Amino acid sequence: MPDLHDLDHFDQGLPRMDTLPASEIRRRGDRLRRRRTALATAGGVLAAAVAIGTPVLALAGDGPGRGTEPSFATQPATTQPATTTPRTEPAGGWTTTVRDDFPLTAGFADEQARTSHSLDGDPAVPAGCQTSFDGYTDSLVATYQGTDSEDRGVRILAVYPDAAAAENQLAAVRSAVEACEPRKLNQGTTMVHGLVGDVGLGTEEAFAVTEQVQHDDGLLSDLSISVIGRTGNAVYVDYSFGSAGGDQVSTAEIARLVATSAEPVAALCTFSVDGC
Repeated sequence: MPDLHDLDHFDQGLPRMDTLPASEIRRRGDRLRRRRTALATAGGVLAAAVAIGTPVLALAGDGPGRGTEPSFATQPATTQPATTTPRTEPAGGWTTTVRDDFPLTAGFADEQARTSHSLDGDPAVPAGCQTSFDGYTDSLVATYQGTDSEDRGVRILAVYPDAAAAENQLAAVRSAVEACEPRKLNQGTTMVHGLVGDVGLGTEEAFAVTEQVQHDDGLLSDLSISVIGRTGNAVYVDYSFGSAGGDQVSTAEIARLVATSAEPVAALCTFSVDGC
C-alpha cells in the first residue's frame, strides 16, 4: 500500500493558485443573486404584458356588438362571390321503395317468374367471396331455376336511402372481390374470383364479378357471374350460373346479361337525379 506522504509533493511543477478570501466569495455570490432576481422580475413583467395584450387585441372593435375576431380598420371589406352547390338529389327527394310493376323480369330467363321484396342474402350473389347487400330500404328479387342445377338466374333491384349509400355499397362489393384470395376446394380444384371493368350496361357505373372453379389441369368450370350497375340510389344485379367457365364463356355471358337487361336498366331512371 503506498505511503500517504507520497502526495505531499503532488503539486510540484504546477502554477501557484491563491484561494480567494471568504469575504470576496460572499460578495460575488450576492452580486450573482441580485442579477438573477432582476432578470426574473423583468421576465414576469413581460409575461404579464403579453397576457394582457392578447385579449385586448382579440376584443378590439368599434363599440357594442364587436365580435371576437381582431379588428383591422385599415383593410377594406371584401365581398366573397356566391358559390353554388351542384344538385345531388332529386327535387322531391330520392325514391326509396320499389313498385310491384317494375319490369324486373323483362328479358329474364323466366319472364313470368314471381318477384319478392325479400332479399335474404343469397351467398352466391353477387359472386360469393362474402359479398352481400346491406342497408337498403327496399328490394325486388326474381329467381329462375332450370331443369338441372347447372342453370340458374337471379335478378335483384336494391334501393338505398340516397345515391351516396348505393355508391358505397358497390364500392364495398368491388373491394371484397379484389381482396378475395383463391380458396382450395377438393383435391385438384380451387375457387377463384375475378372483376371485370365497365361492361357497358348503360347505368351510371357498372362492372361484373365472377366466381368459378379452376382445376389443376387449367380447366375452368362452374361459372357464377353477376353484372352489377347503379343509377342514382338503385343497384341492379343480373346473376347467372352455368357449368362451363373460362374467359370466352365469361365474355359471352356478360354480353348476354347486358343485352337482356335493357328494359329494367331503362326503368332505373325512376331512381336517378333527373327522373324519367
